[in-house]
Amino acid sequence: MMDERRLLDPQSFNPRRLPHEYIHFGYGLHNCFGTQMNKALLPLMLKPLLKRQNLRRAPGPEGVLSKRGAFAERLRVNYD
Repeated sequence: MMDERRLLDPQSFNPRRLPHEYIHFGYGLHNCFGTQMNKALLPLMLKPLLKRQNLRRAPGPEGVLSKRGAFAERLRVNYD
């Protein structure tokens, strides 16, 4: 996913990349069995949150993304 020989500007988010260019859940024979559950459940969980009025990061350190290794762990948000 970060090989500049394979991807143009691998450090940037590009929603038009092909599925095999993002391998968060593996690829081919090594595909995670949770992929299909995530494709179904994540939109159901995130759409109501993202529709909130004035959605924004929480102030101060709570509004900074914390990670566990390569994975996002917490990002607190506020909304009206």
